[in-house]
Amino acid sequence: MVTTFHASEVSSVPVEGICTVAFADSSLNQYLLLQLDEETNDHYLEFGDQSKSAYGAVGSAFVRSGCVTFNISLAASAILGANEVEVEYSLSESELQSMSAVLSRILGGGRVQIL
Repeated sequence: MVTTFHASEVSSVPVEGICTVAFADSSLNQYLLLQLDEETNDHYLEFGDQSKSAYGAVGSAFVRSGCVTFNISLAASAILGANEVEVEYSLSESELQSMSAVLSRILGGGRVQIL
């Protein structure tokens, strides 16, 4: 199952010192949060609420100028209810570069392709 939403807000600012990328659509009360757990060097994904969360959930990410597509691992797709999440956004070139850099840090450069 593929889930798509438009993020009216995108943040790649650390939260309490934790490397974070967040996409949110406050009008639909929908969000996707990615954080790096520096103790385990693994990423944490939360989609919509804490009951839809998993460590190591993203197999790969494809970043484009207007959207990012996350391919969700098989184990995490049962928890999240999707095997692919596409987030659309409107970002300036500098915001896109910043978000892409933080995303690469969280997931590891080998999992992020910037198209």
